[in-house]
This record gives sequence, C-alpha cells and structure tokens, in this order.
Amino acid sequence: MDADDQLLRTGAFVECVFHCVECGLGGTSLIRPAAVPEKVCLDCGGDVVVTVVERFRPSGSRTSDWEA
Repeated sequence: MDADDQLLRTGAFVECVFHCVECGLGGTSLIRPAAVPEKVCLDCGGDVVVTVVERFRPSGSRTSDWEA
C-alpha cells in the first residue's frame, strides 16, 4: 500500500499547502484526501500543486518530496 492509498483509506481531513501554477495564489486548507485530485484554484480555476503537511500523514508514509 502506498501513501496515497493510506491517506484515502483514512477519510479524515488533512492539512495541506496549495499553490496555483497559473496565477500564483497559495494558502493552506483542510481537505479530505479523496478531494485532492480535483482541487483547483478558487481564484482562477487553474491547476494547483498540493502538499500534505507532514504531521498529518499516516505513520510510515513516504510522500515528502525530500524523501524520494
């Protein structure tokens, strides 16, 4: 089971940081893992990069960019 599966199975809200690649808007949000793939910028509707904050990842998860 990979980290994505672990997050989806919890169903709990996770804290994330997001950044719009089109307009530059960024911020933090609480979001259910299943909604992460559909996350779009609330300002321009563009694609966003979403990073789940480490303290909310399931134990054993390896989803940090720097851990790759």
